[in-house]
Amino acid sequence: MVIAAFGPIGLALTPPLVVRRVARNERLAEERFKSLQQAVEQTLAANSNRALLCAGPLLARNYFGPPFSNVDWRRITGNYVKHDGYLFMIYCRKGTGYTIDAMPARDGEDGTRRFCADESGNVGCGMKWNRARYACVPCQE
Repeated sequence: MVIAAFGPIGLALTPPLVVRRVARNERLAEERFKSLQQAVEQTLAANSNRALLCAGPLLARNYFGPPFSNVDWRRITGNYVKHDGYLFMIYCRKGTGYTIDAMPARDGEDGTRRFCADESGNVGCGMKWNRARYACVPCQE
């Protein structure tokens, strides 16, 4: 019956759908995050000029993960871009380093995990301002 799709039967279908969506989004977010890390590190290794790190299209040449659009590459260094329920940004500090942040667009509905990395090699589960820079927040055990 059509009405049943909006009643208790329809509600019973929602949690498994959310669980599958969250799992898929988190898998893709982790792939994108790791690929962004590698792209940043390869860009830094190939160029002594750290200011080039702030050039998203240059980073795109070293990126081999799930795709971002050309518009995303022009925006990702300093602005969040959204893909598959996650927001991604590379906070670029010209000449000093970077912080990569990835977080669910809707916590609990699109994902539950956060990802963060910076030039020191620190990996964490979020990013916050520490009065000097954006730094990764350690993951809770």
